[in-house]
Amino acid sequence: MRSDLKDARIIIADDQQSNIEVLREFLLMQGYENLYEFSDSREIIPKVKEIKPDLLLLDLMMPHLTGFQVMDLLKSENLQSEYMPILVLTADVTQEAKLKALKGGANDFLTKPFDLVEVGLRIKNLLFSVYLLSRLKEQNLLLEDKVRERTRELEITNEELTIAKNKADEMNKLKSFFLANVSHEFRTPLVSILGFSELLMLDVKDPEILGQVKYINGSAQRLQRTLNDILALVDIEKRKIEANLRRTEIVNLIQGLLPGYKRRADISGLTLTHKIPESEVFLLTDFDLLKTVVDNIVDNALKFTTKGSISFSVEIEEEGTYPCAFIRVADTGKGISQEQIEKIFLPFRQVSEGLNRSHEGLGIGLTVAKQLVDVLRGEISVESSEGKGSVFTIKLPIVQSETELKARIHSARRSVTREFSDEDPKKPDILLVEDNEGNRMIFKKILSENFRVTEAADGVKAIALAELKRYDMILMDINLGPGINGIETFKRIHIMPGYQDVPVVAVTAFGTREDEKAFLDHGFAGYIQKPVLKDEFVRIIRNFFQN
Repeated sequence: MRSDLKDARIIIADDQQSNIEVLREFLLMQGYENLYEFSDSREIIPKVKEIKPDLLLLDLMMPHLTGFQVMDLLKSENLQSEYMPILVLTADVTQEAKLKALKGGANDFLTKPFDLVEVGLRIKNLLFSVYLLSRLKEQNLLLEDKVRERTRELEITNEELTIAKNKADEMNKLKSFFLANVSHEFRTPLVSILGFSELLMLDVKDPEILGQVKYINGSAQRLQRTLNDILALVDIEKRKIEANLRRTEIVNLIQGLLPGYKRRADISGLTLTHKIPESEVFLLTDFDLLKTVVDNIVDNALKFTTKGSISFSVEIEEEGTYPCAFIRVADTGKGISQEQIEKIFLPFRQVSEGLNRSHEGLGIGLTVAKQLVDVLRGEISVESSEGKGSVFTIKLPIVQSETELKARIHSARRSVTREFSDEDPKKPDILLVEDNEGNRMIFKKILSENFRVTEAADGVKAIALAELKRYDMILMDINLGPGINGIETFKRIHIMPGYQDVPVVAVTAFGTREDEKAFLDHGFAGYIQKPVLKDEFVRIIRNFFQN
């Protein structure tokens, strides 16, 4: 279709020559010049094939072939299309004729005598619709070309990415093989260096030689720690490190580390003090990984402290309704500026960098410590200011015995006030278990319009509340911070009388399909991934009640 509608090719077909002349003169006045006239309807089909018109003005009542028959022929010979609209102009005013014409292929219908102004508007509208249709087709073709071109580019890119990935996989295999060899080649001589230097420190009496042997031993230990950190960082990046979490008593194990720390402090001319509980402390942890974390924190303190002391402590403090173990390493070193604190857990970063850096090492010890603490489901933080030393704190939840846990639940049950809502008792009761205060506020505000909501910030309080009242639904966060997690809380509530049929829905940031399957396998009635939009959140919960 031409962009200038006045260039449209128009066929006028009417057995009355006077009608043709009227239409011809009117269309010429309107600026249409490509006009083709036929009083014999048998000539229409050949002309349509020849010129492919943009519009057909068709009378119905003609000798030889009626307008209906012309439209049938156009269909049978595949000549009729959306790009050649048909405007019927007829003296047949019956509704039957109009419906038959429109069903037969006509796009518009006017009866004689017709108003020329209206005819002009109908023609203009039909031609403009064809123009828009043709432009749309052109754009679609252009878009298809671009899609094909883009698809080919993506195919090429995918091929290149596949090649690059294969090369990267091969390089990773070579890197792993190389690191394994490096590890072996470093560790084998280190055994001799460390072993013989320690034996020499026991036998050598000359102070000067003893100092040299201690320096050899300290350098070998530093090399061993650096090698361990490099291998740990590689494993972390490859997500190969998995914690073997189990109930572990840490006081005796940490006491076993102190002599080594004290020896290194003595070599550096520093005083090491410590404060450790006398009673047993149990953590759900992997002590090998925890030892690496503590080693790196202590190593960092020794490296950046030139005089003064280092204090090492393990303290038990309440965190909400749960006790946590806080392992702290404090030094009297140079301290860290606020700007540098934001960088120290990043790989290969140090407080002093570049050619003028004043401390040895690759700058990955704290990175490894941070990553391993995450694997151990704990937290690590630092408080420091320049010139005043630093305090690194590792926080890990304590594992309570069944007796201790039951005592806490009993205590929570006594302390839980019956702050049950006085709202409409017809509203369903929901127990919202979520450790994040902001999330609780948001979820409660969303739900309060349709439900009565009771909040619990941890598993112990949730169990205590469930013992006091049967809820119609429980929304359970999985990672509830210190103490029992959402899965353990669910299991304890699920076995309570009356709770076997109460839907417990996991509302969590754990977002993989494997996570969802695991929650459903544990017995959760459903799964909602955070963050969730308000309408979707309400819809999912309503569905549970409707079903």
